Amino acid sequence: MQDHYMAREPKFLWILLFIVTLPYANLLESNFRYIAFALLFVYAAAMMIQYELFFEEEEIRMEFKLLKYRLFEKRAHAKEIDLIQFIDLGRRNVIFVKKKDGKQMRLHRFKPENFVGRTRMFAEAHELKKEEISTKK
Repeated sequence: MQDHYMAREPKFLWILLFIVTLPYANLLESNFRYIAFALLFVYAAAMMIQYELFFEEEEIRMEFKLLKYRLFEKRAHAKEIDLIQFIDLGRRNVIFVKKKDGKQMRLHRFKPENFVGRTRMFAEAHELKKEEISTKK
């Protein structure tokens, strides 16, 4: 079973925001112009964010990268996990890994799609509490 999964930030919304902000950056004649240009930079950077999910023997790790450089990572050791929620939204799945200290990791949009099965295997191997939520009727 694969232990490495990847996801990218959806680009449609960021491109739309970029297109809407661009005229304001050119038309404004005050200090707000610099804020609009800064927002353009933020939007461009957001389109390049990539997420990587790793399943290791005792932990789940998610890395956040910008242009192949790791910005930060989230880790959840099997002993720290309180609950794993599997939410079925029809064609998509979202997984919340809730830790005992109150923090959580949200796993979605990862490719290939079998990351849900791999998360279930991890939960069963470590006898973690699972909760299944479905929006289907």
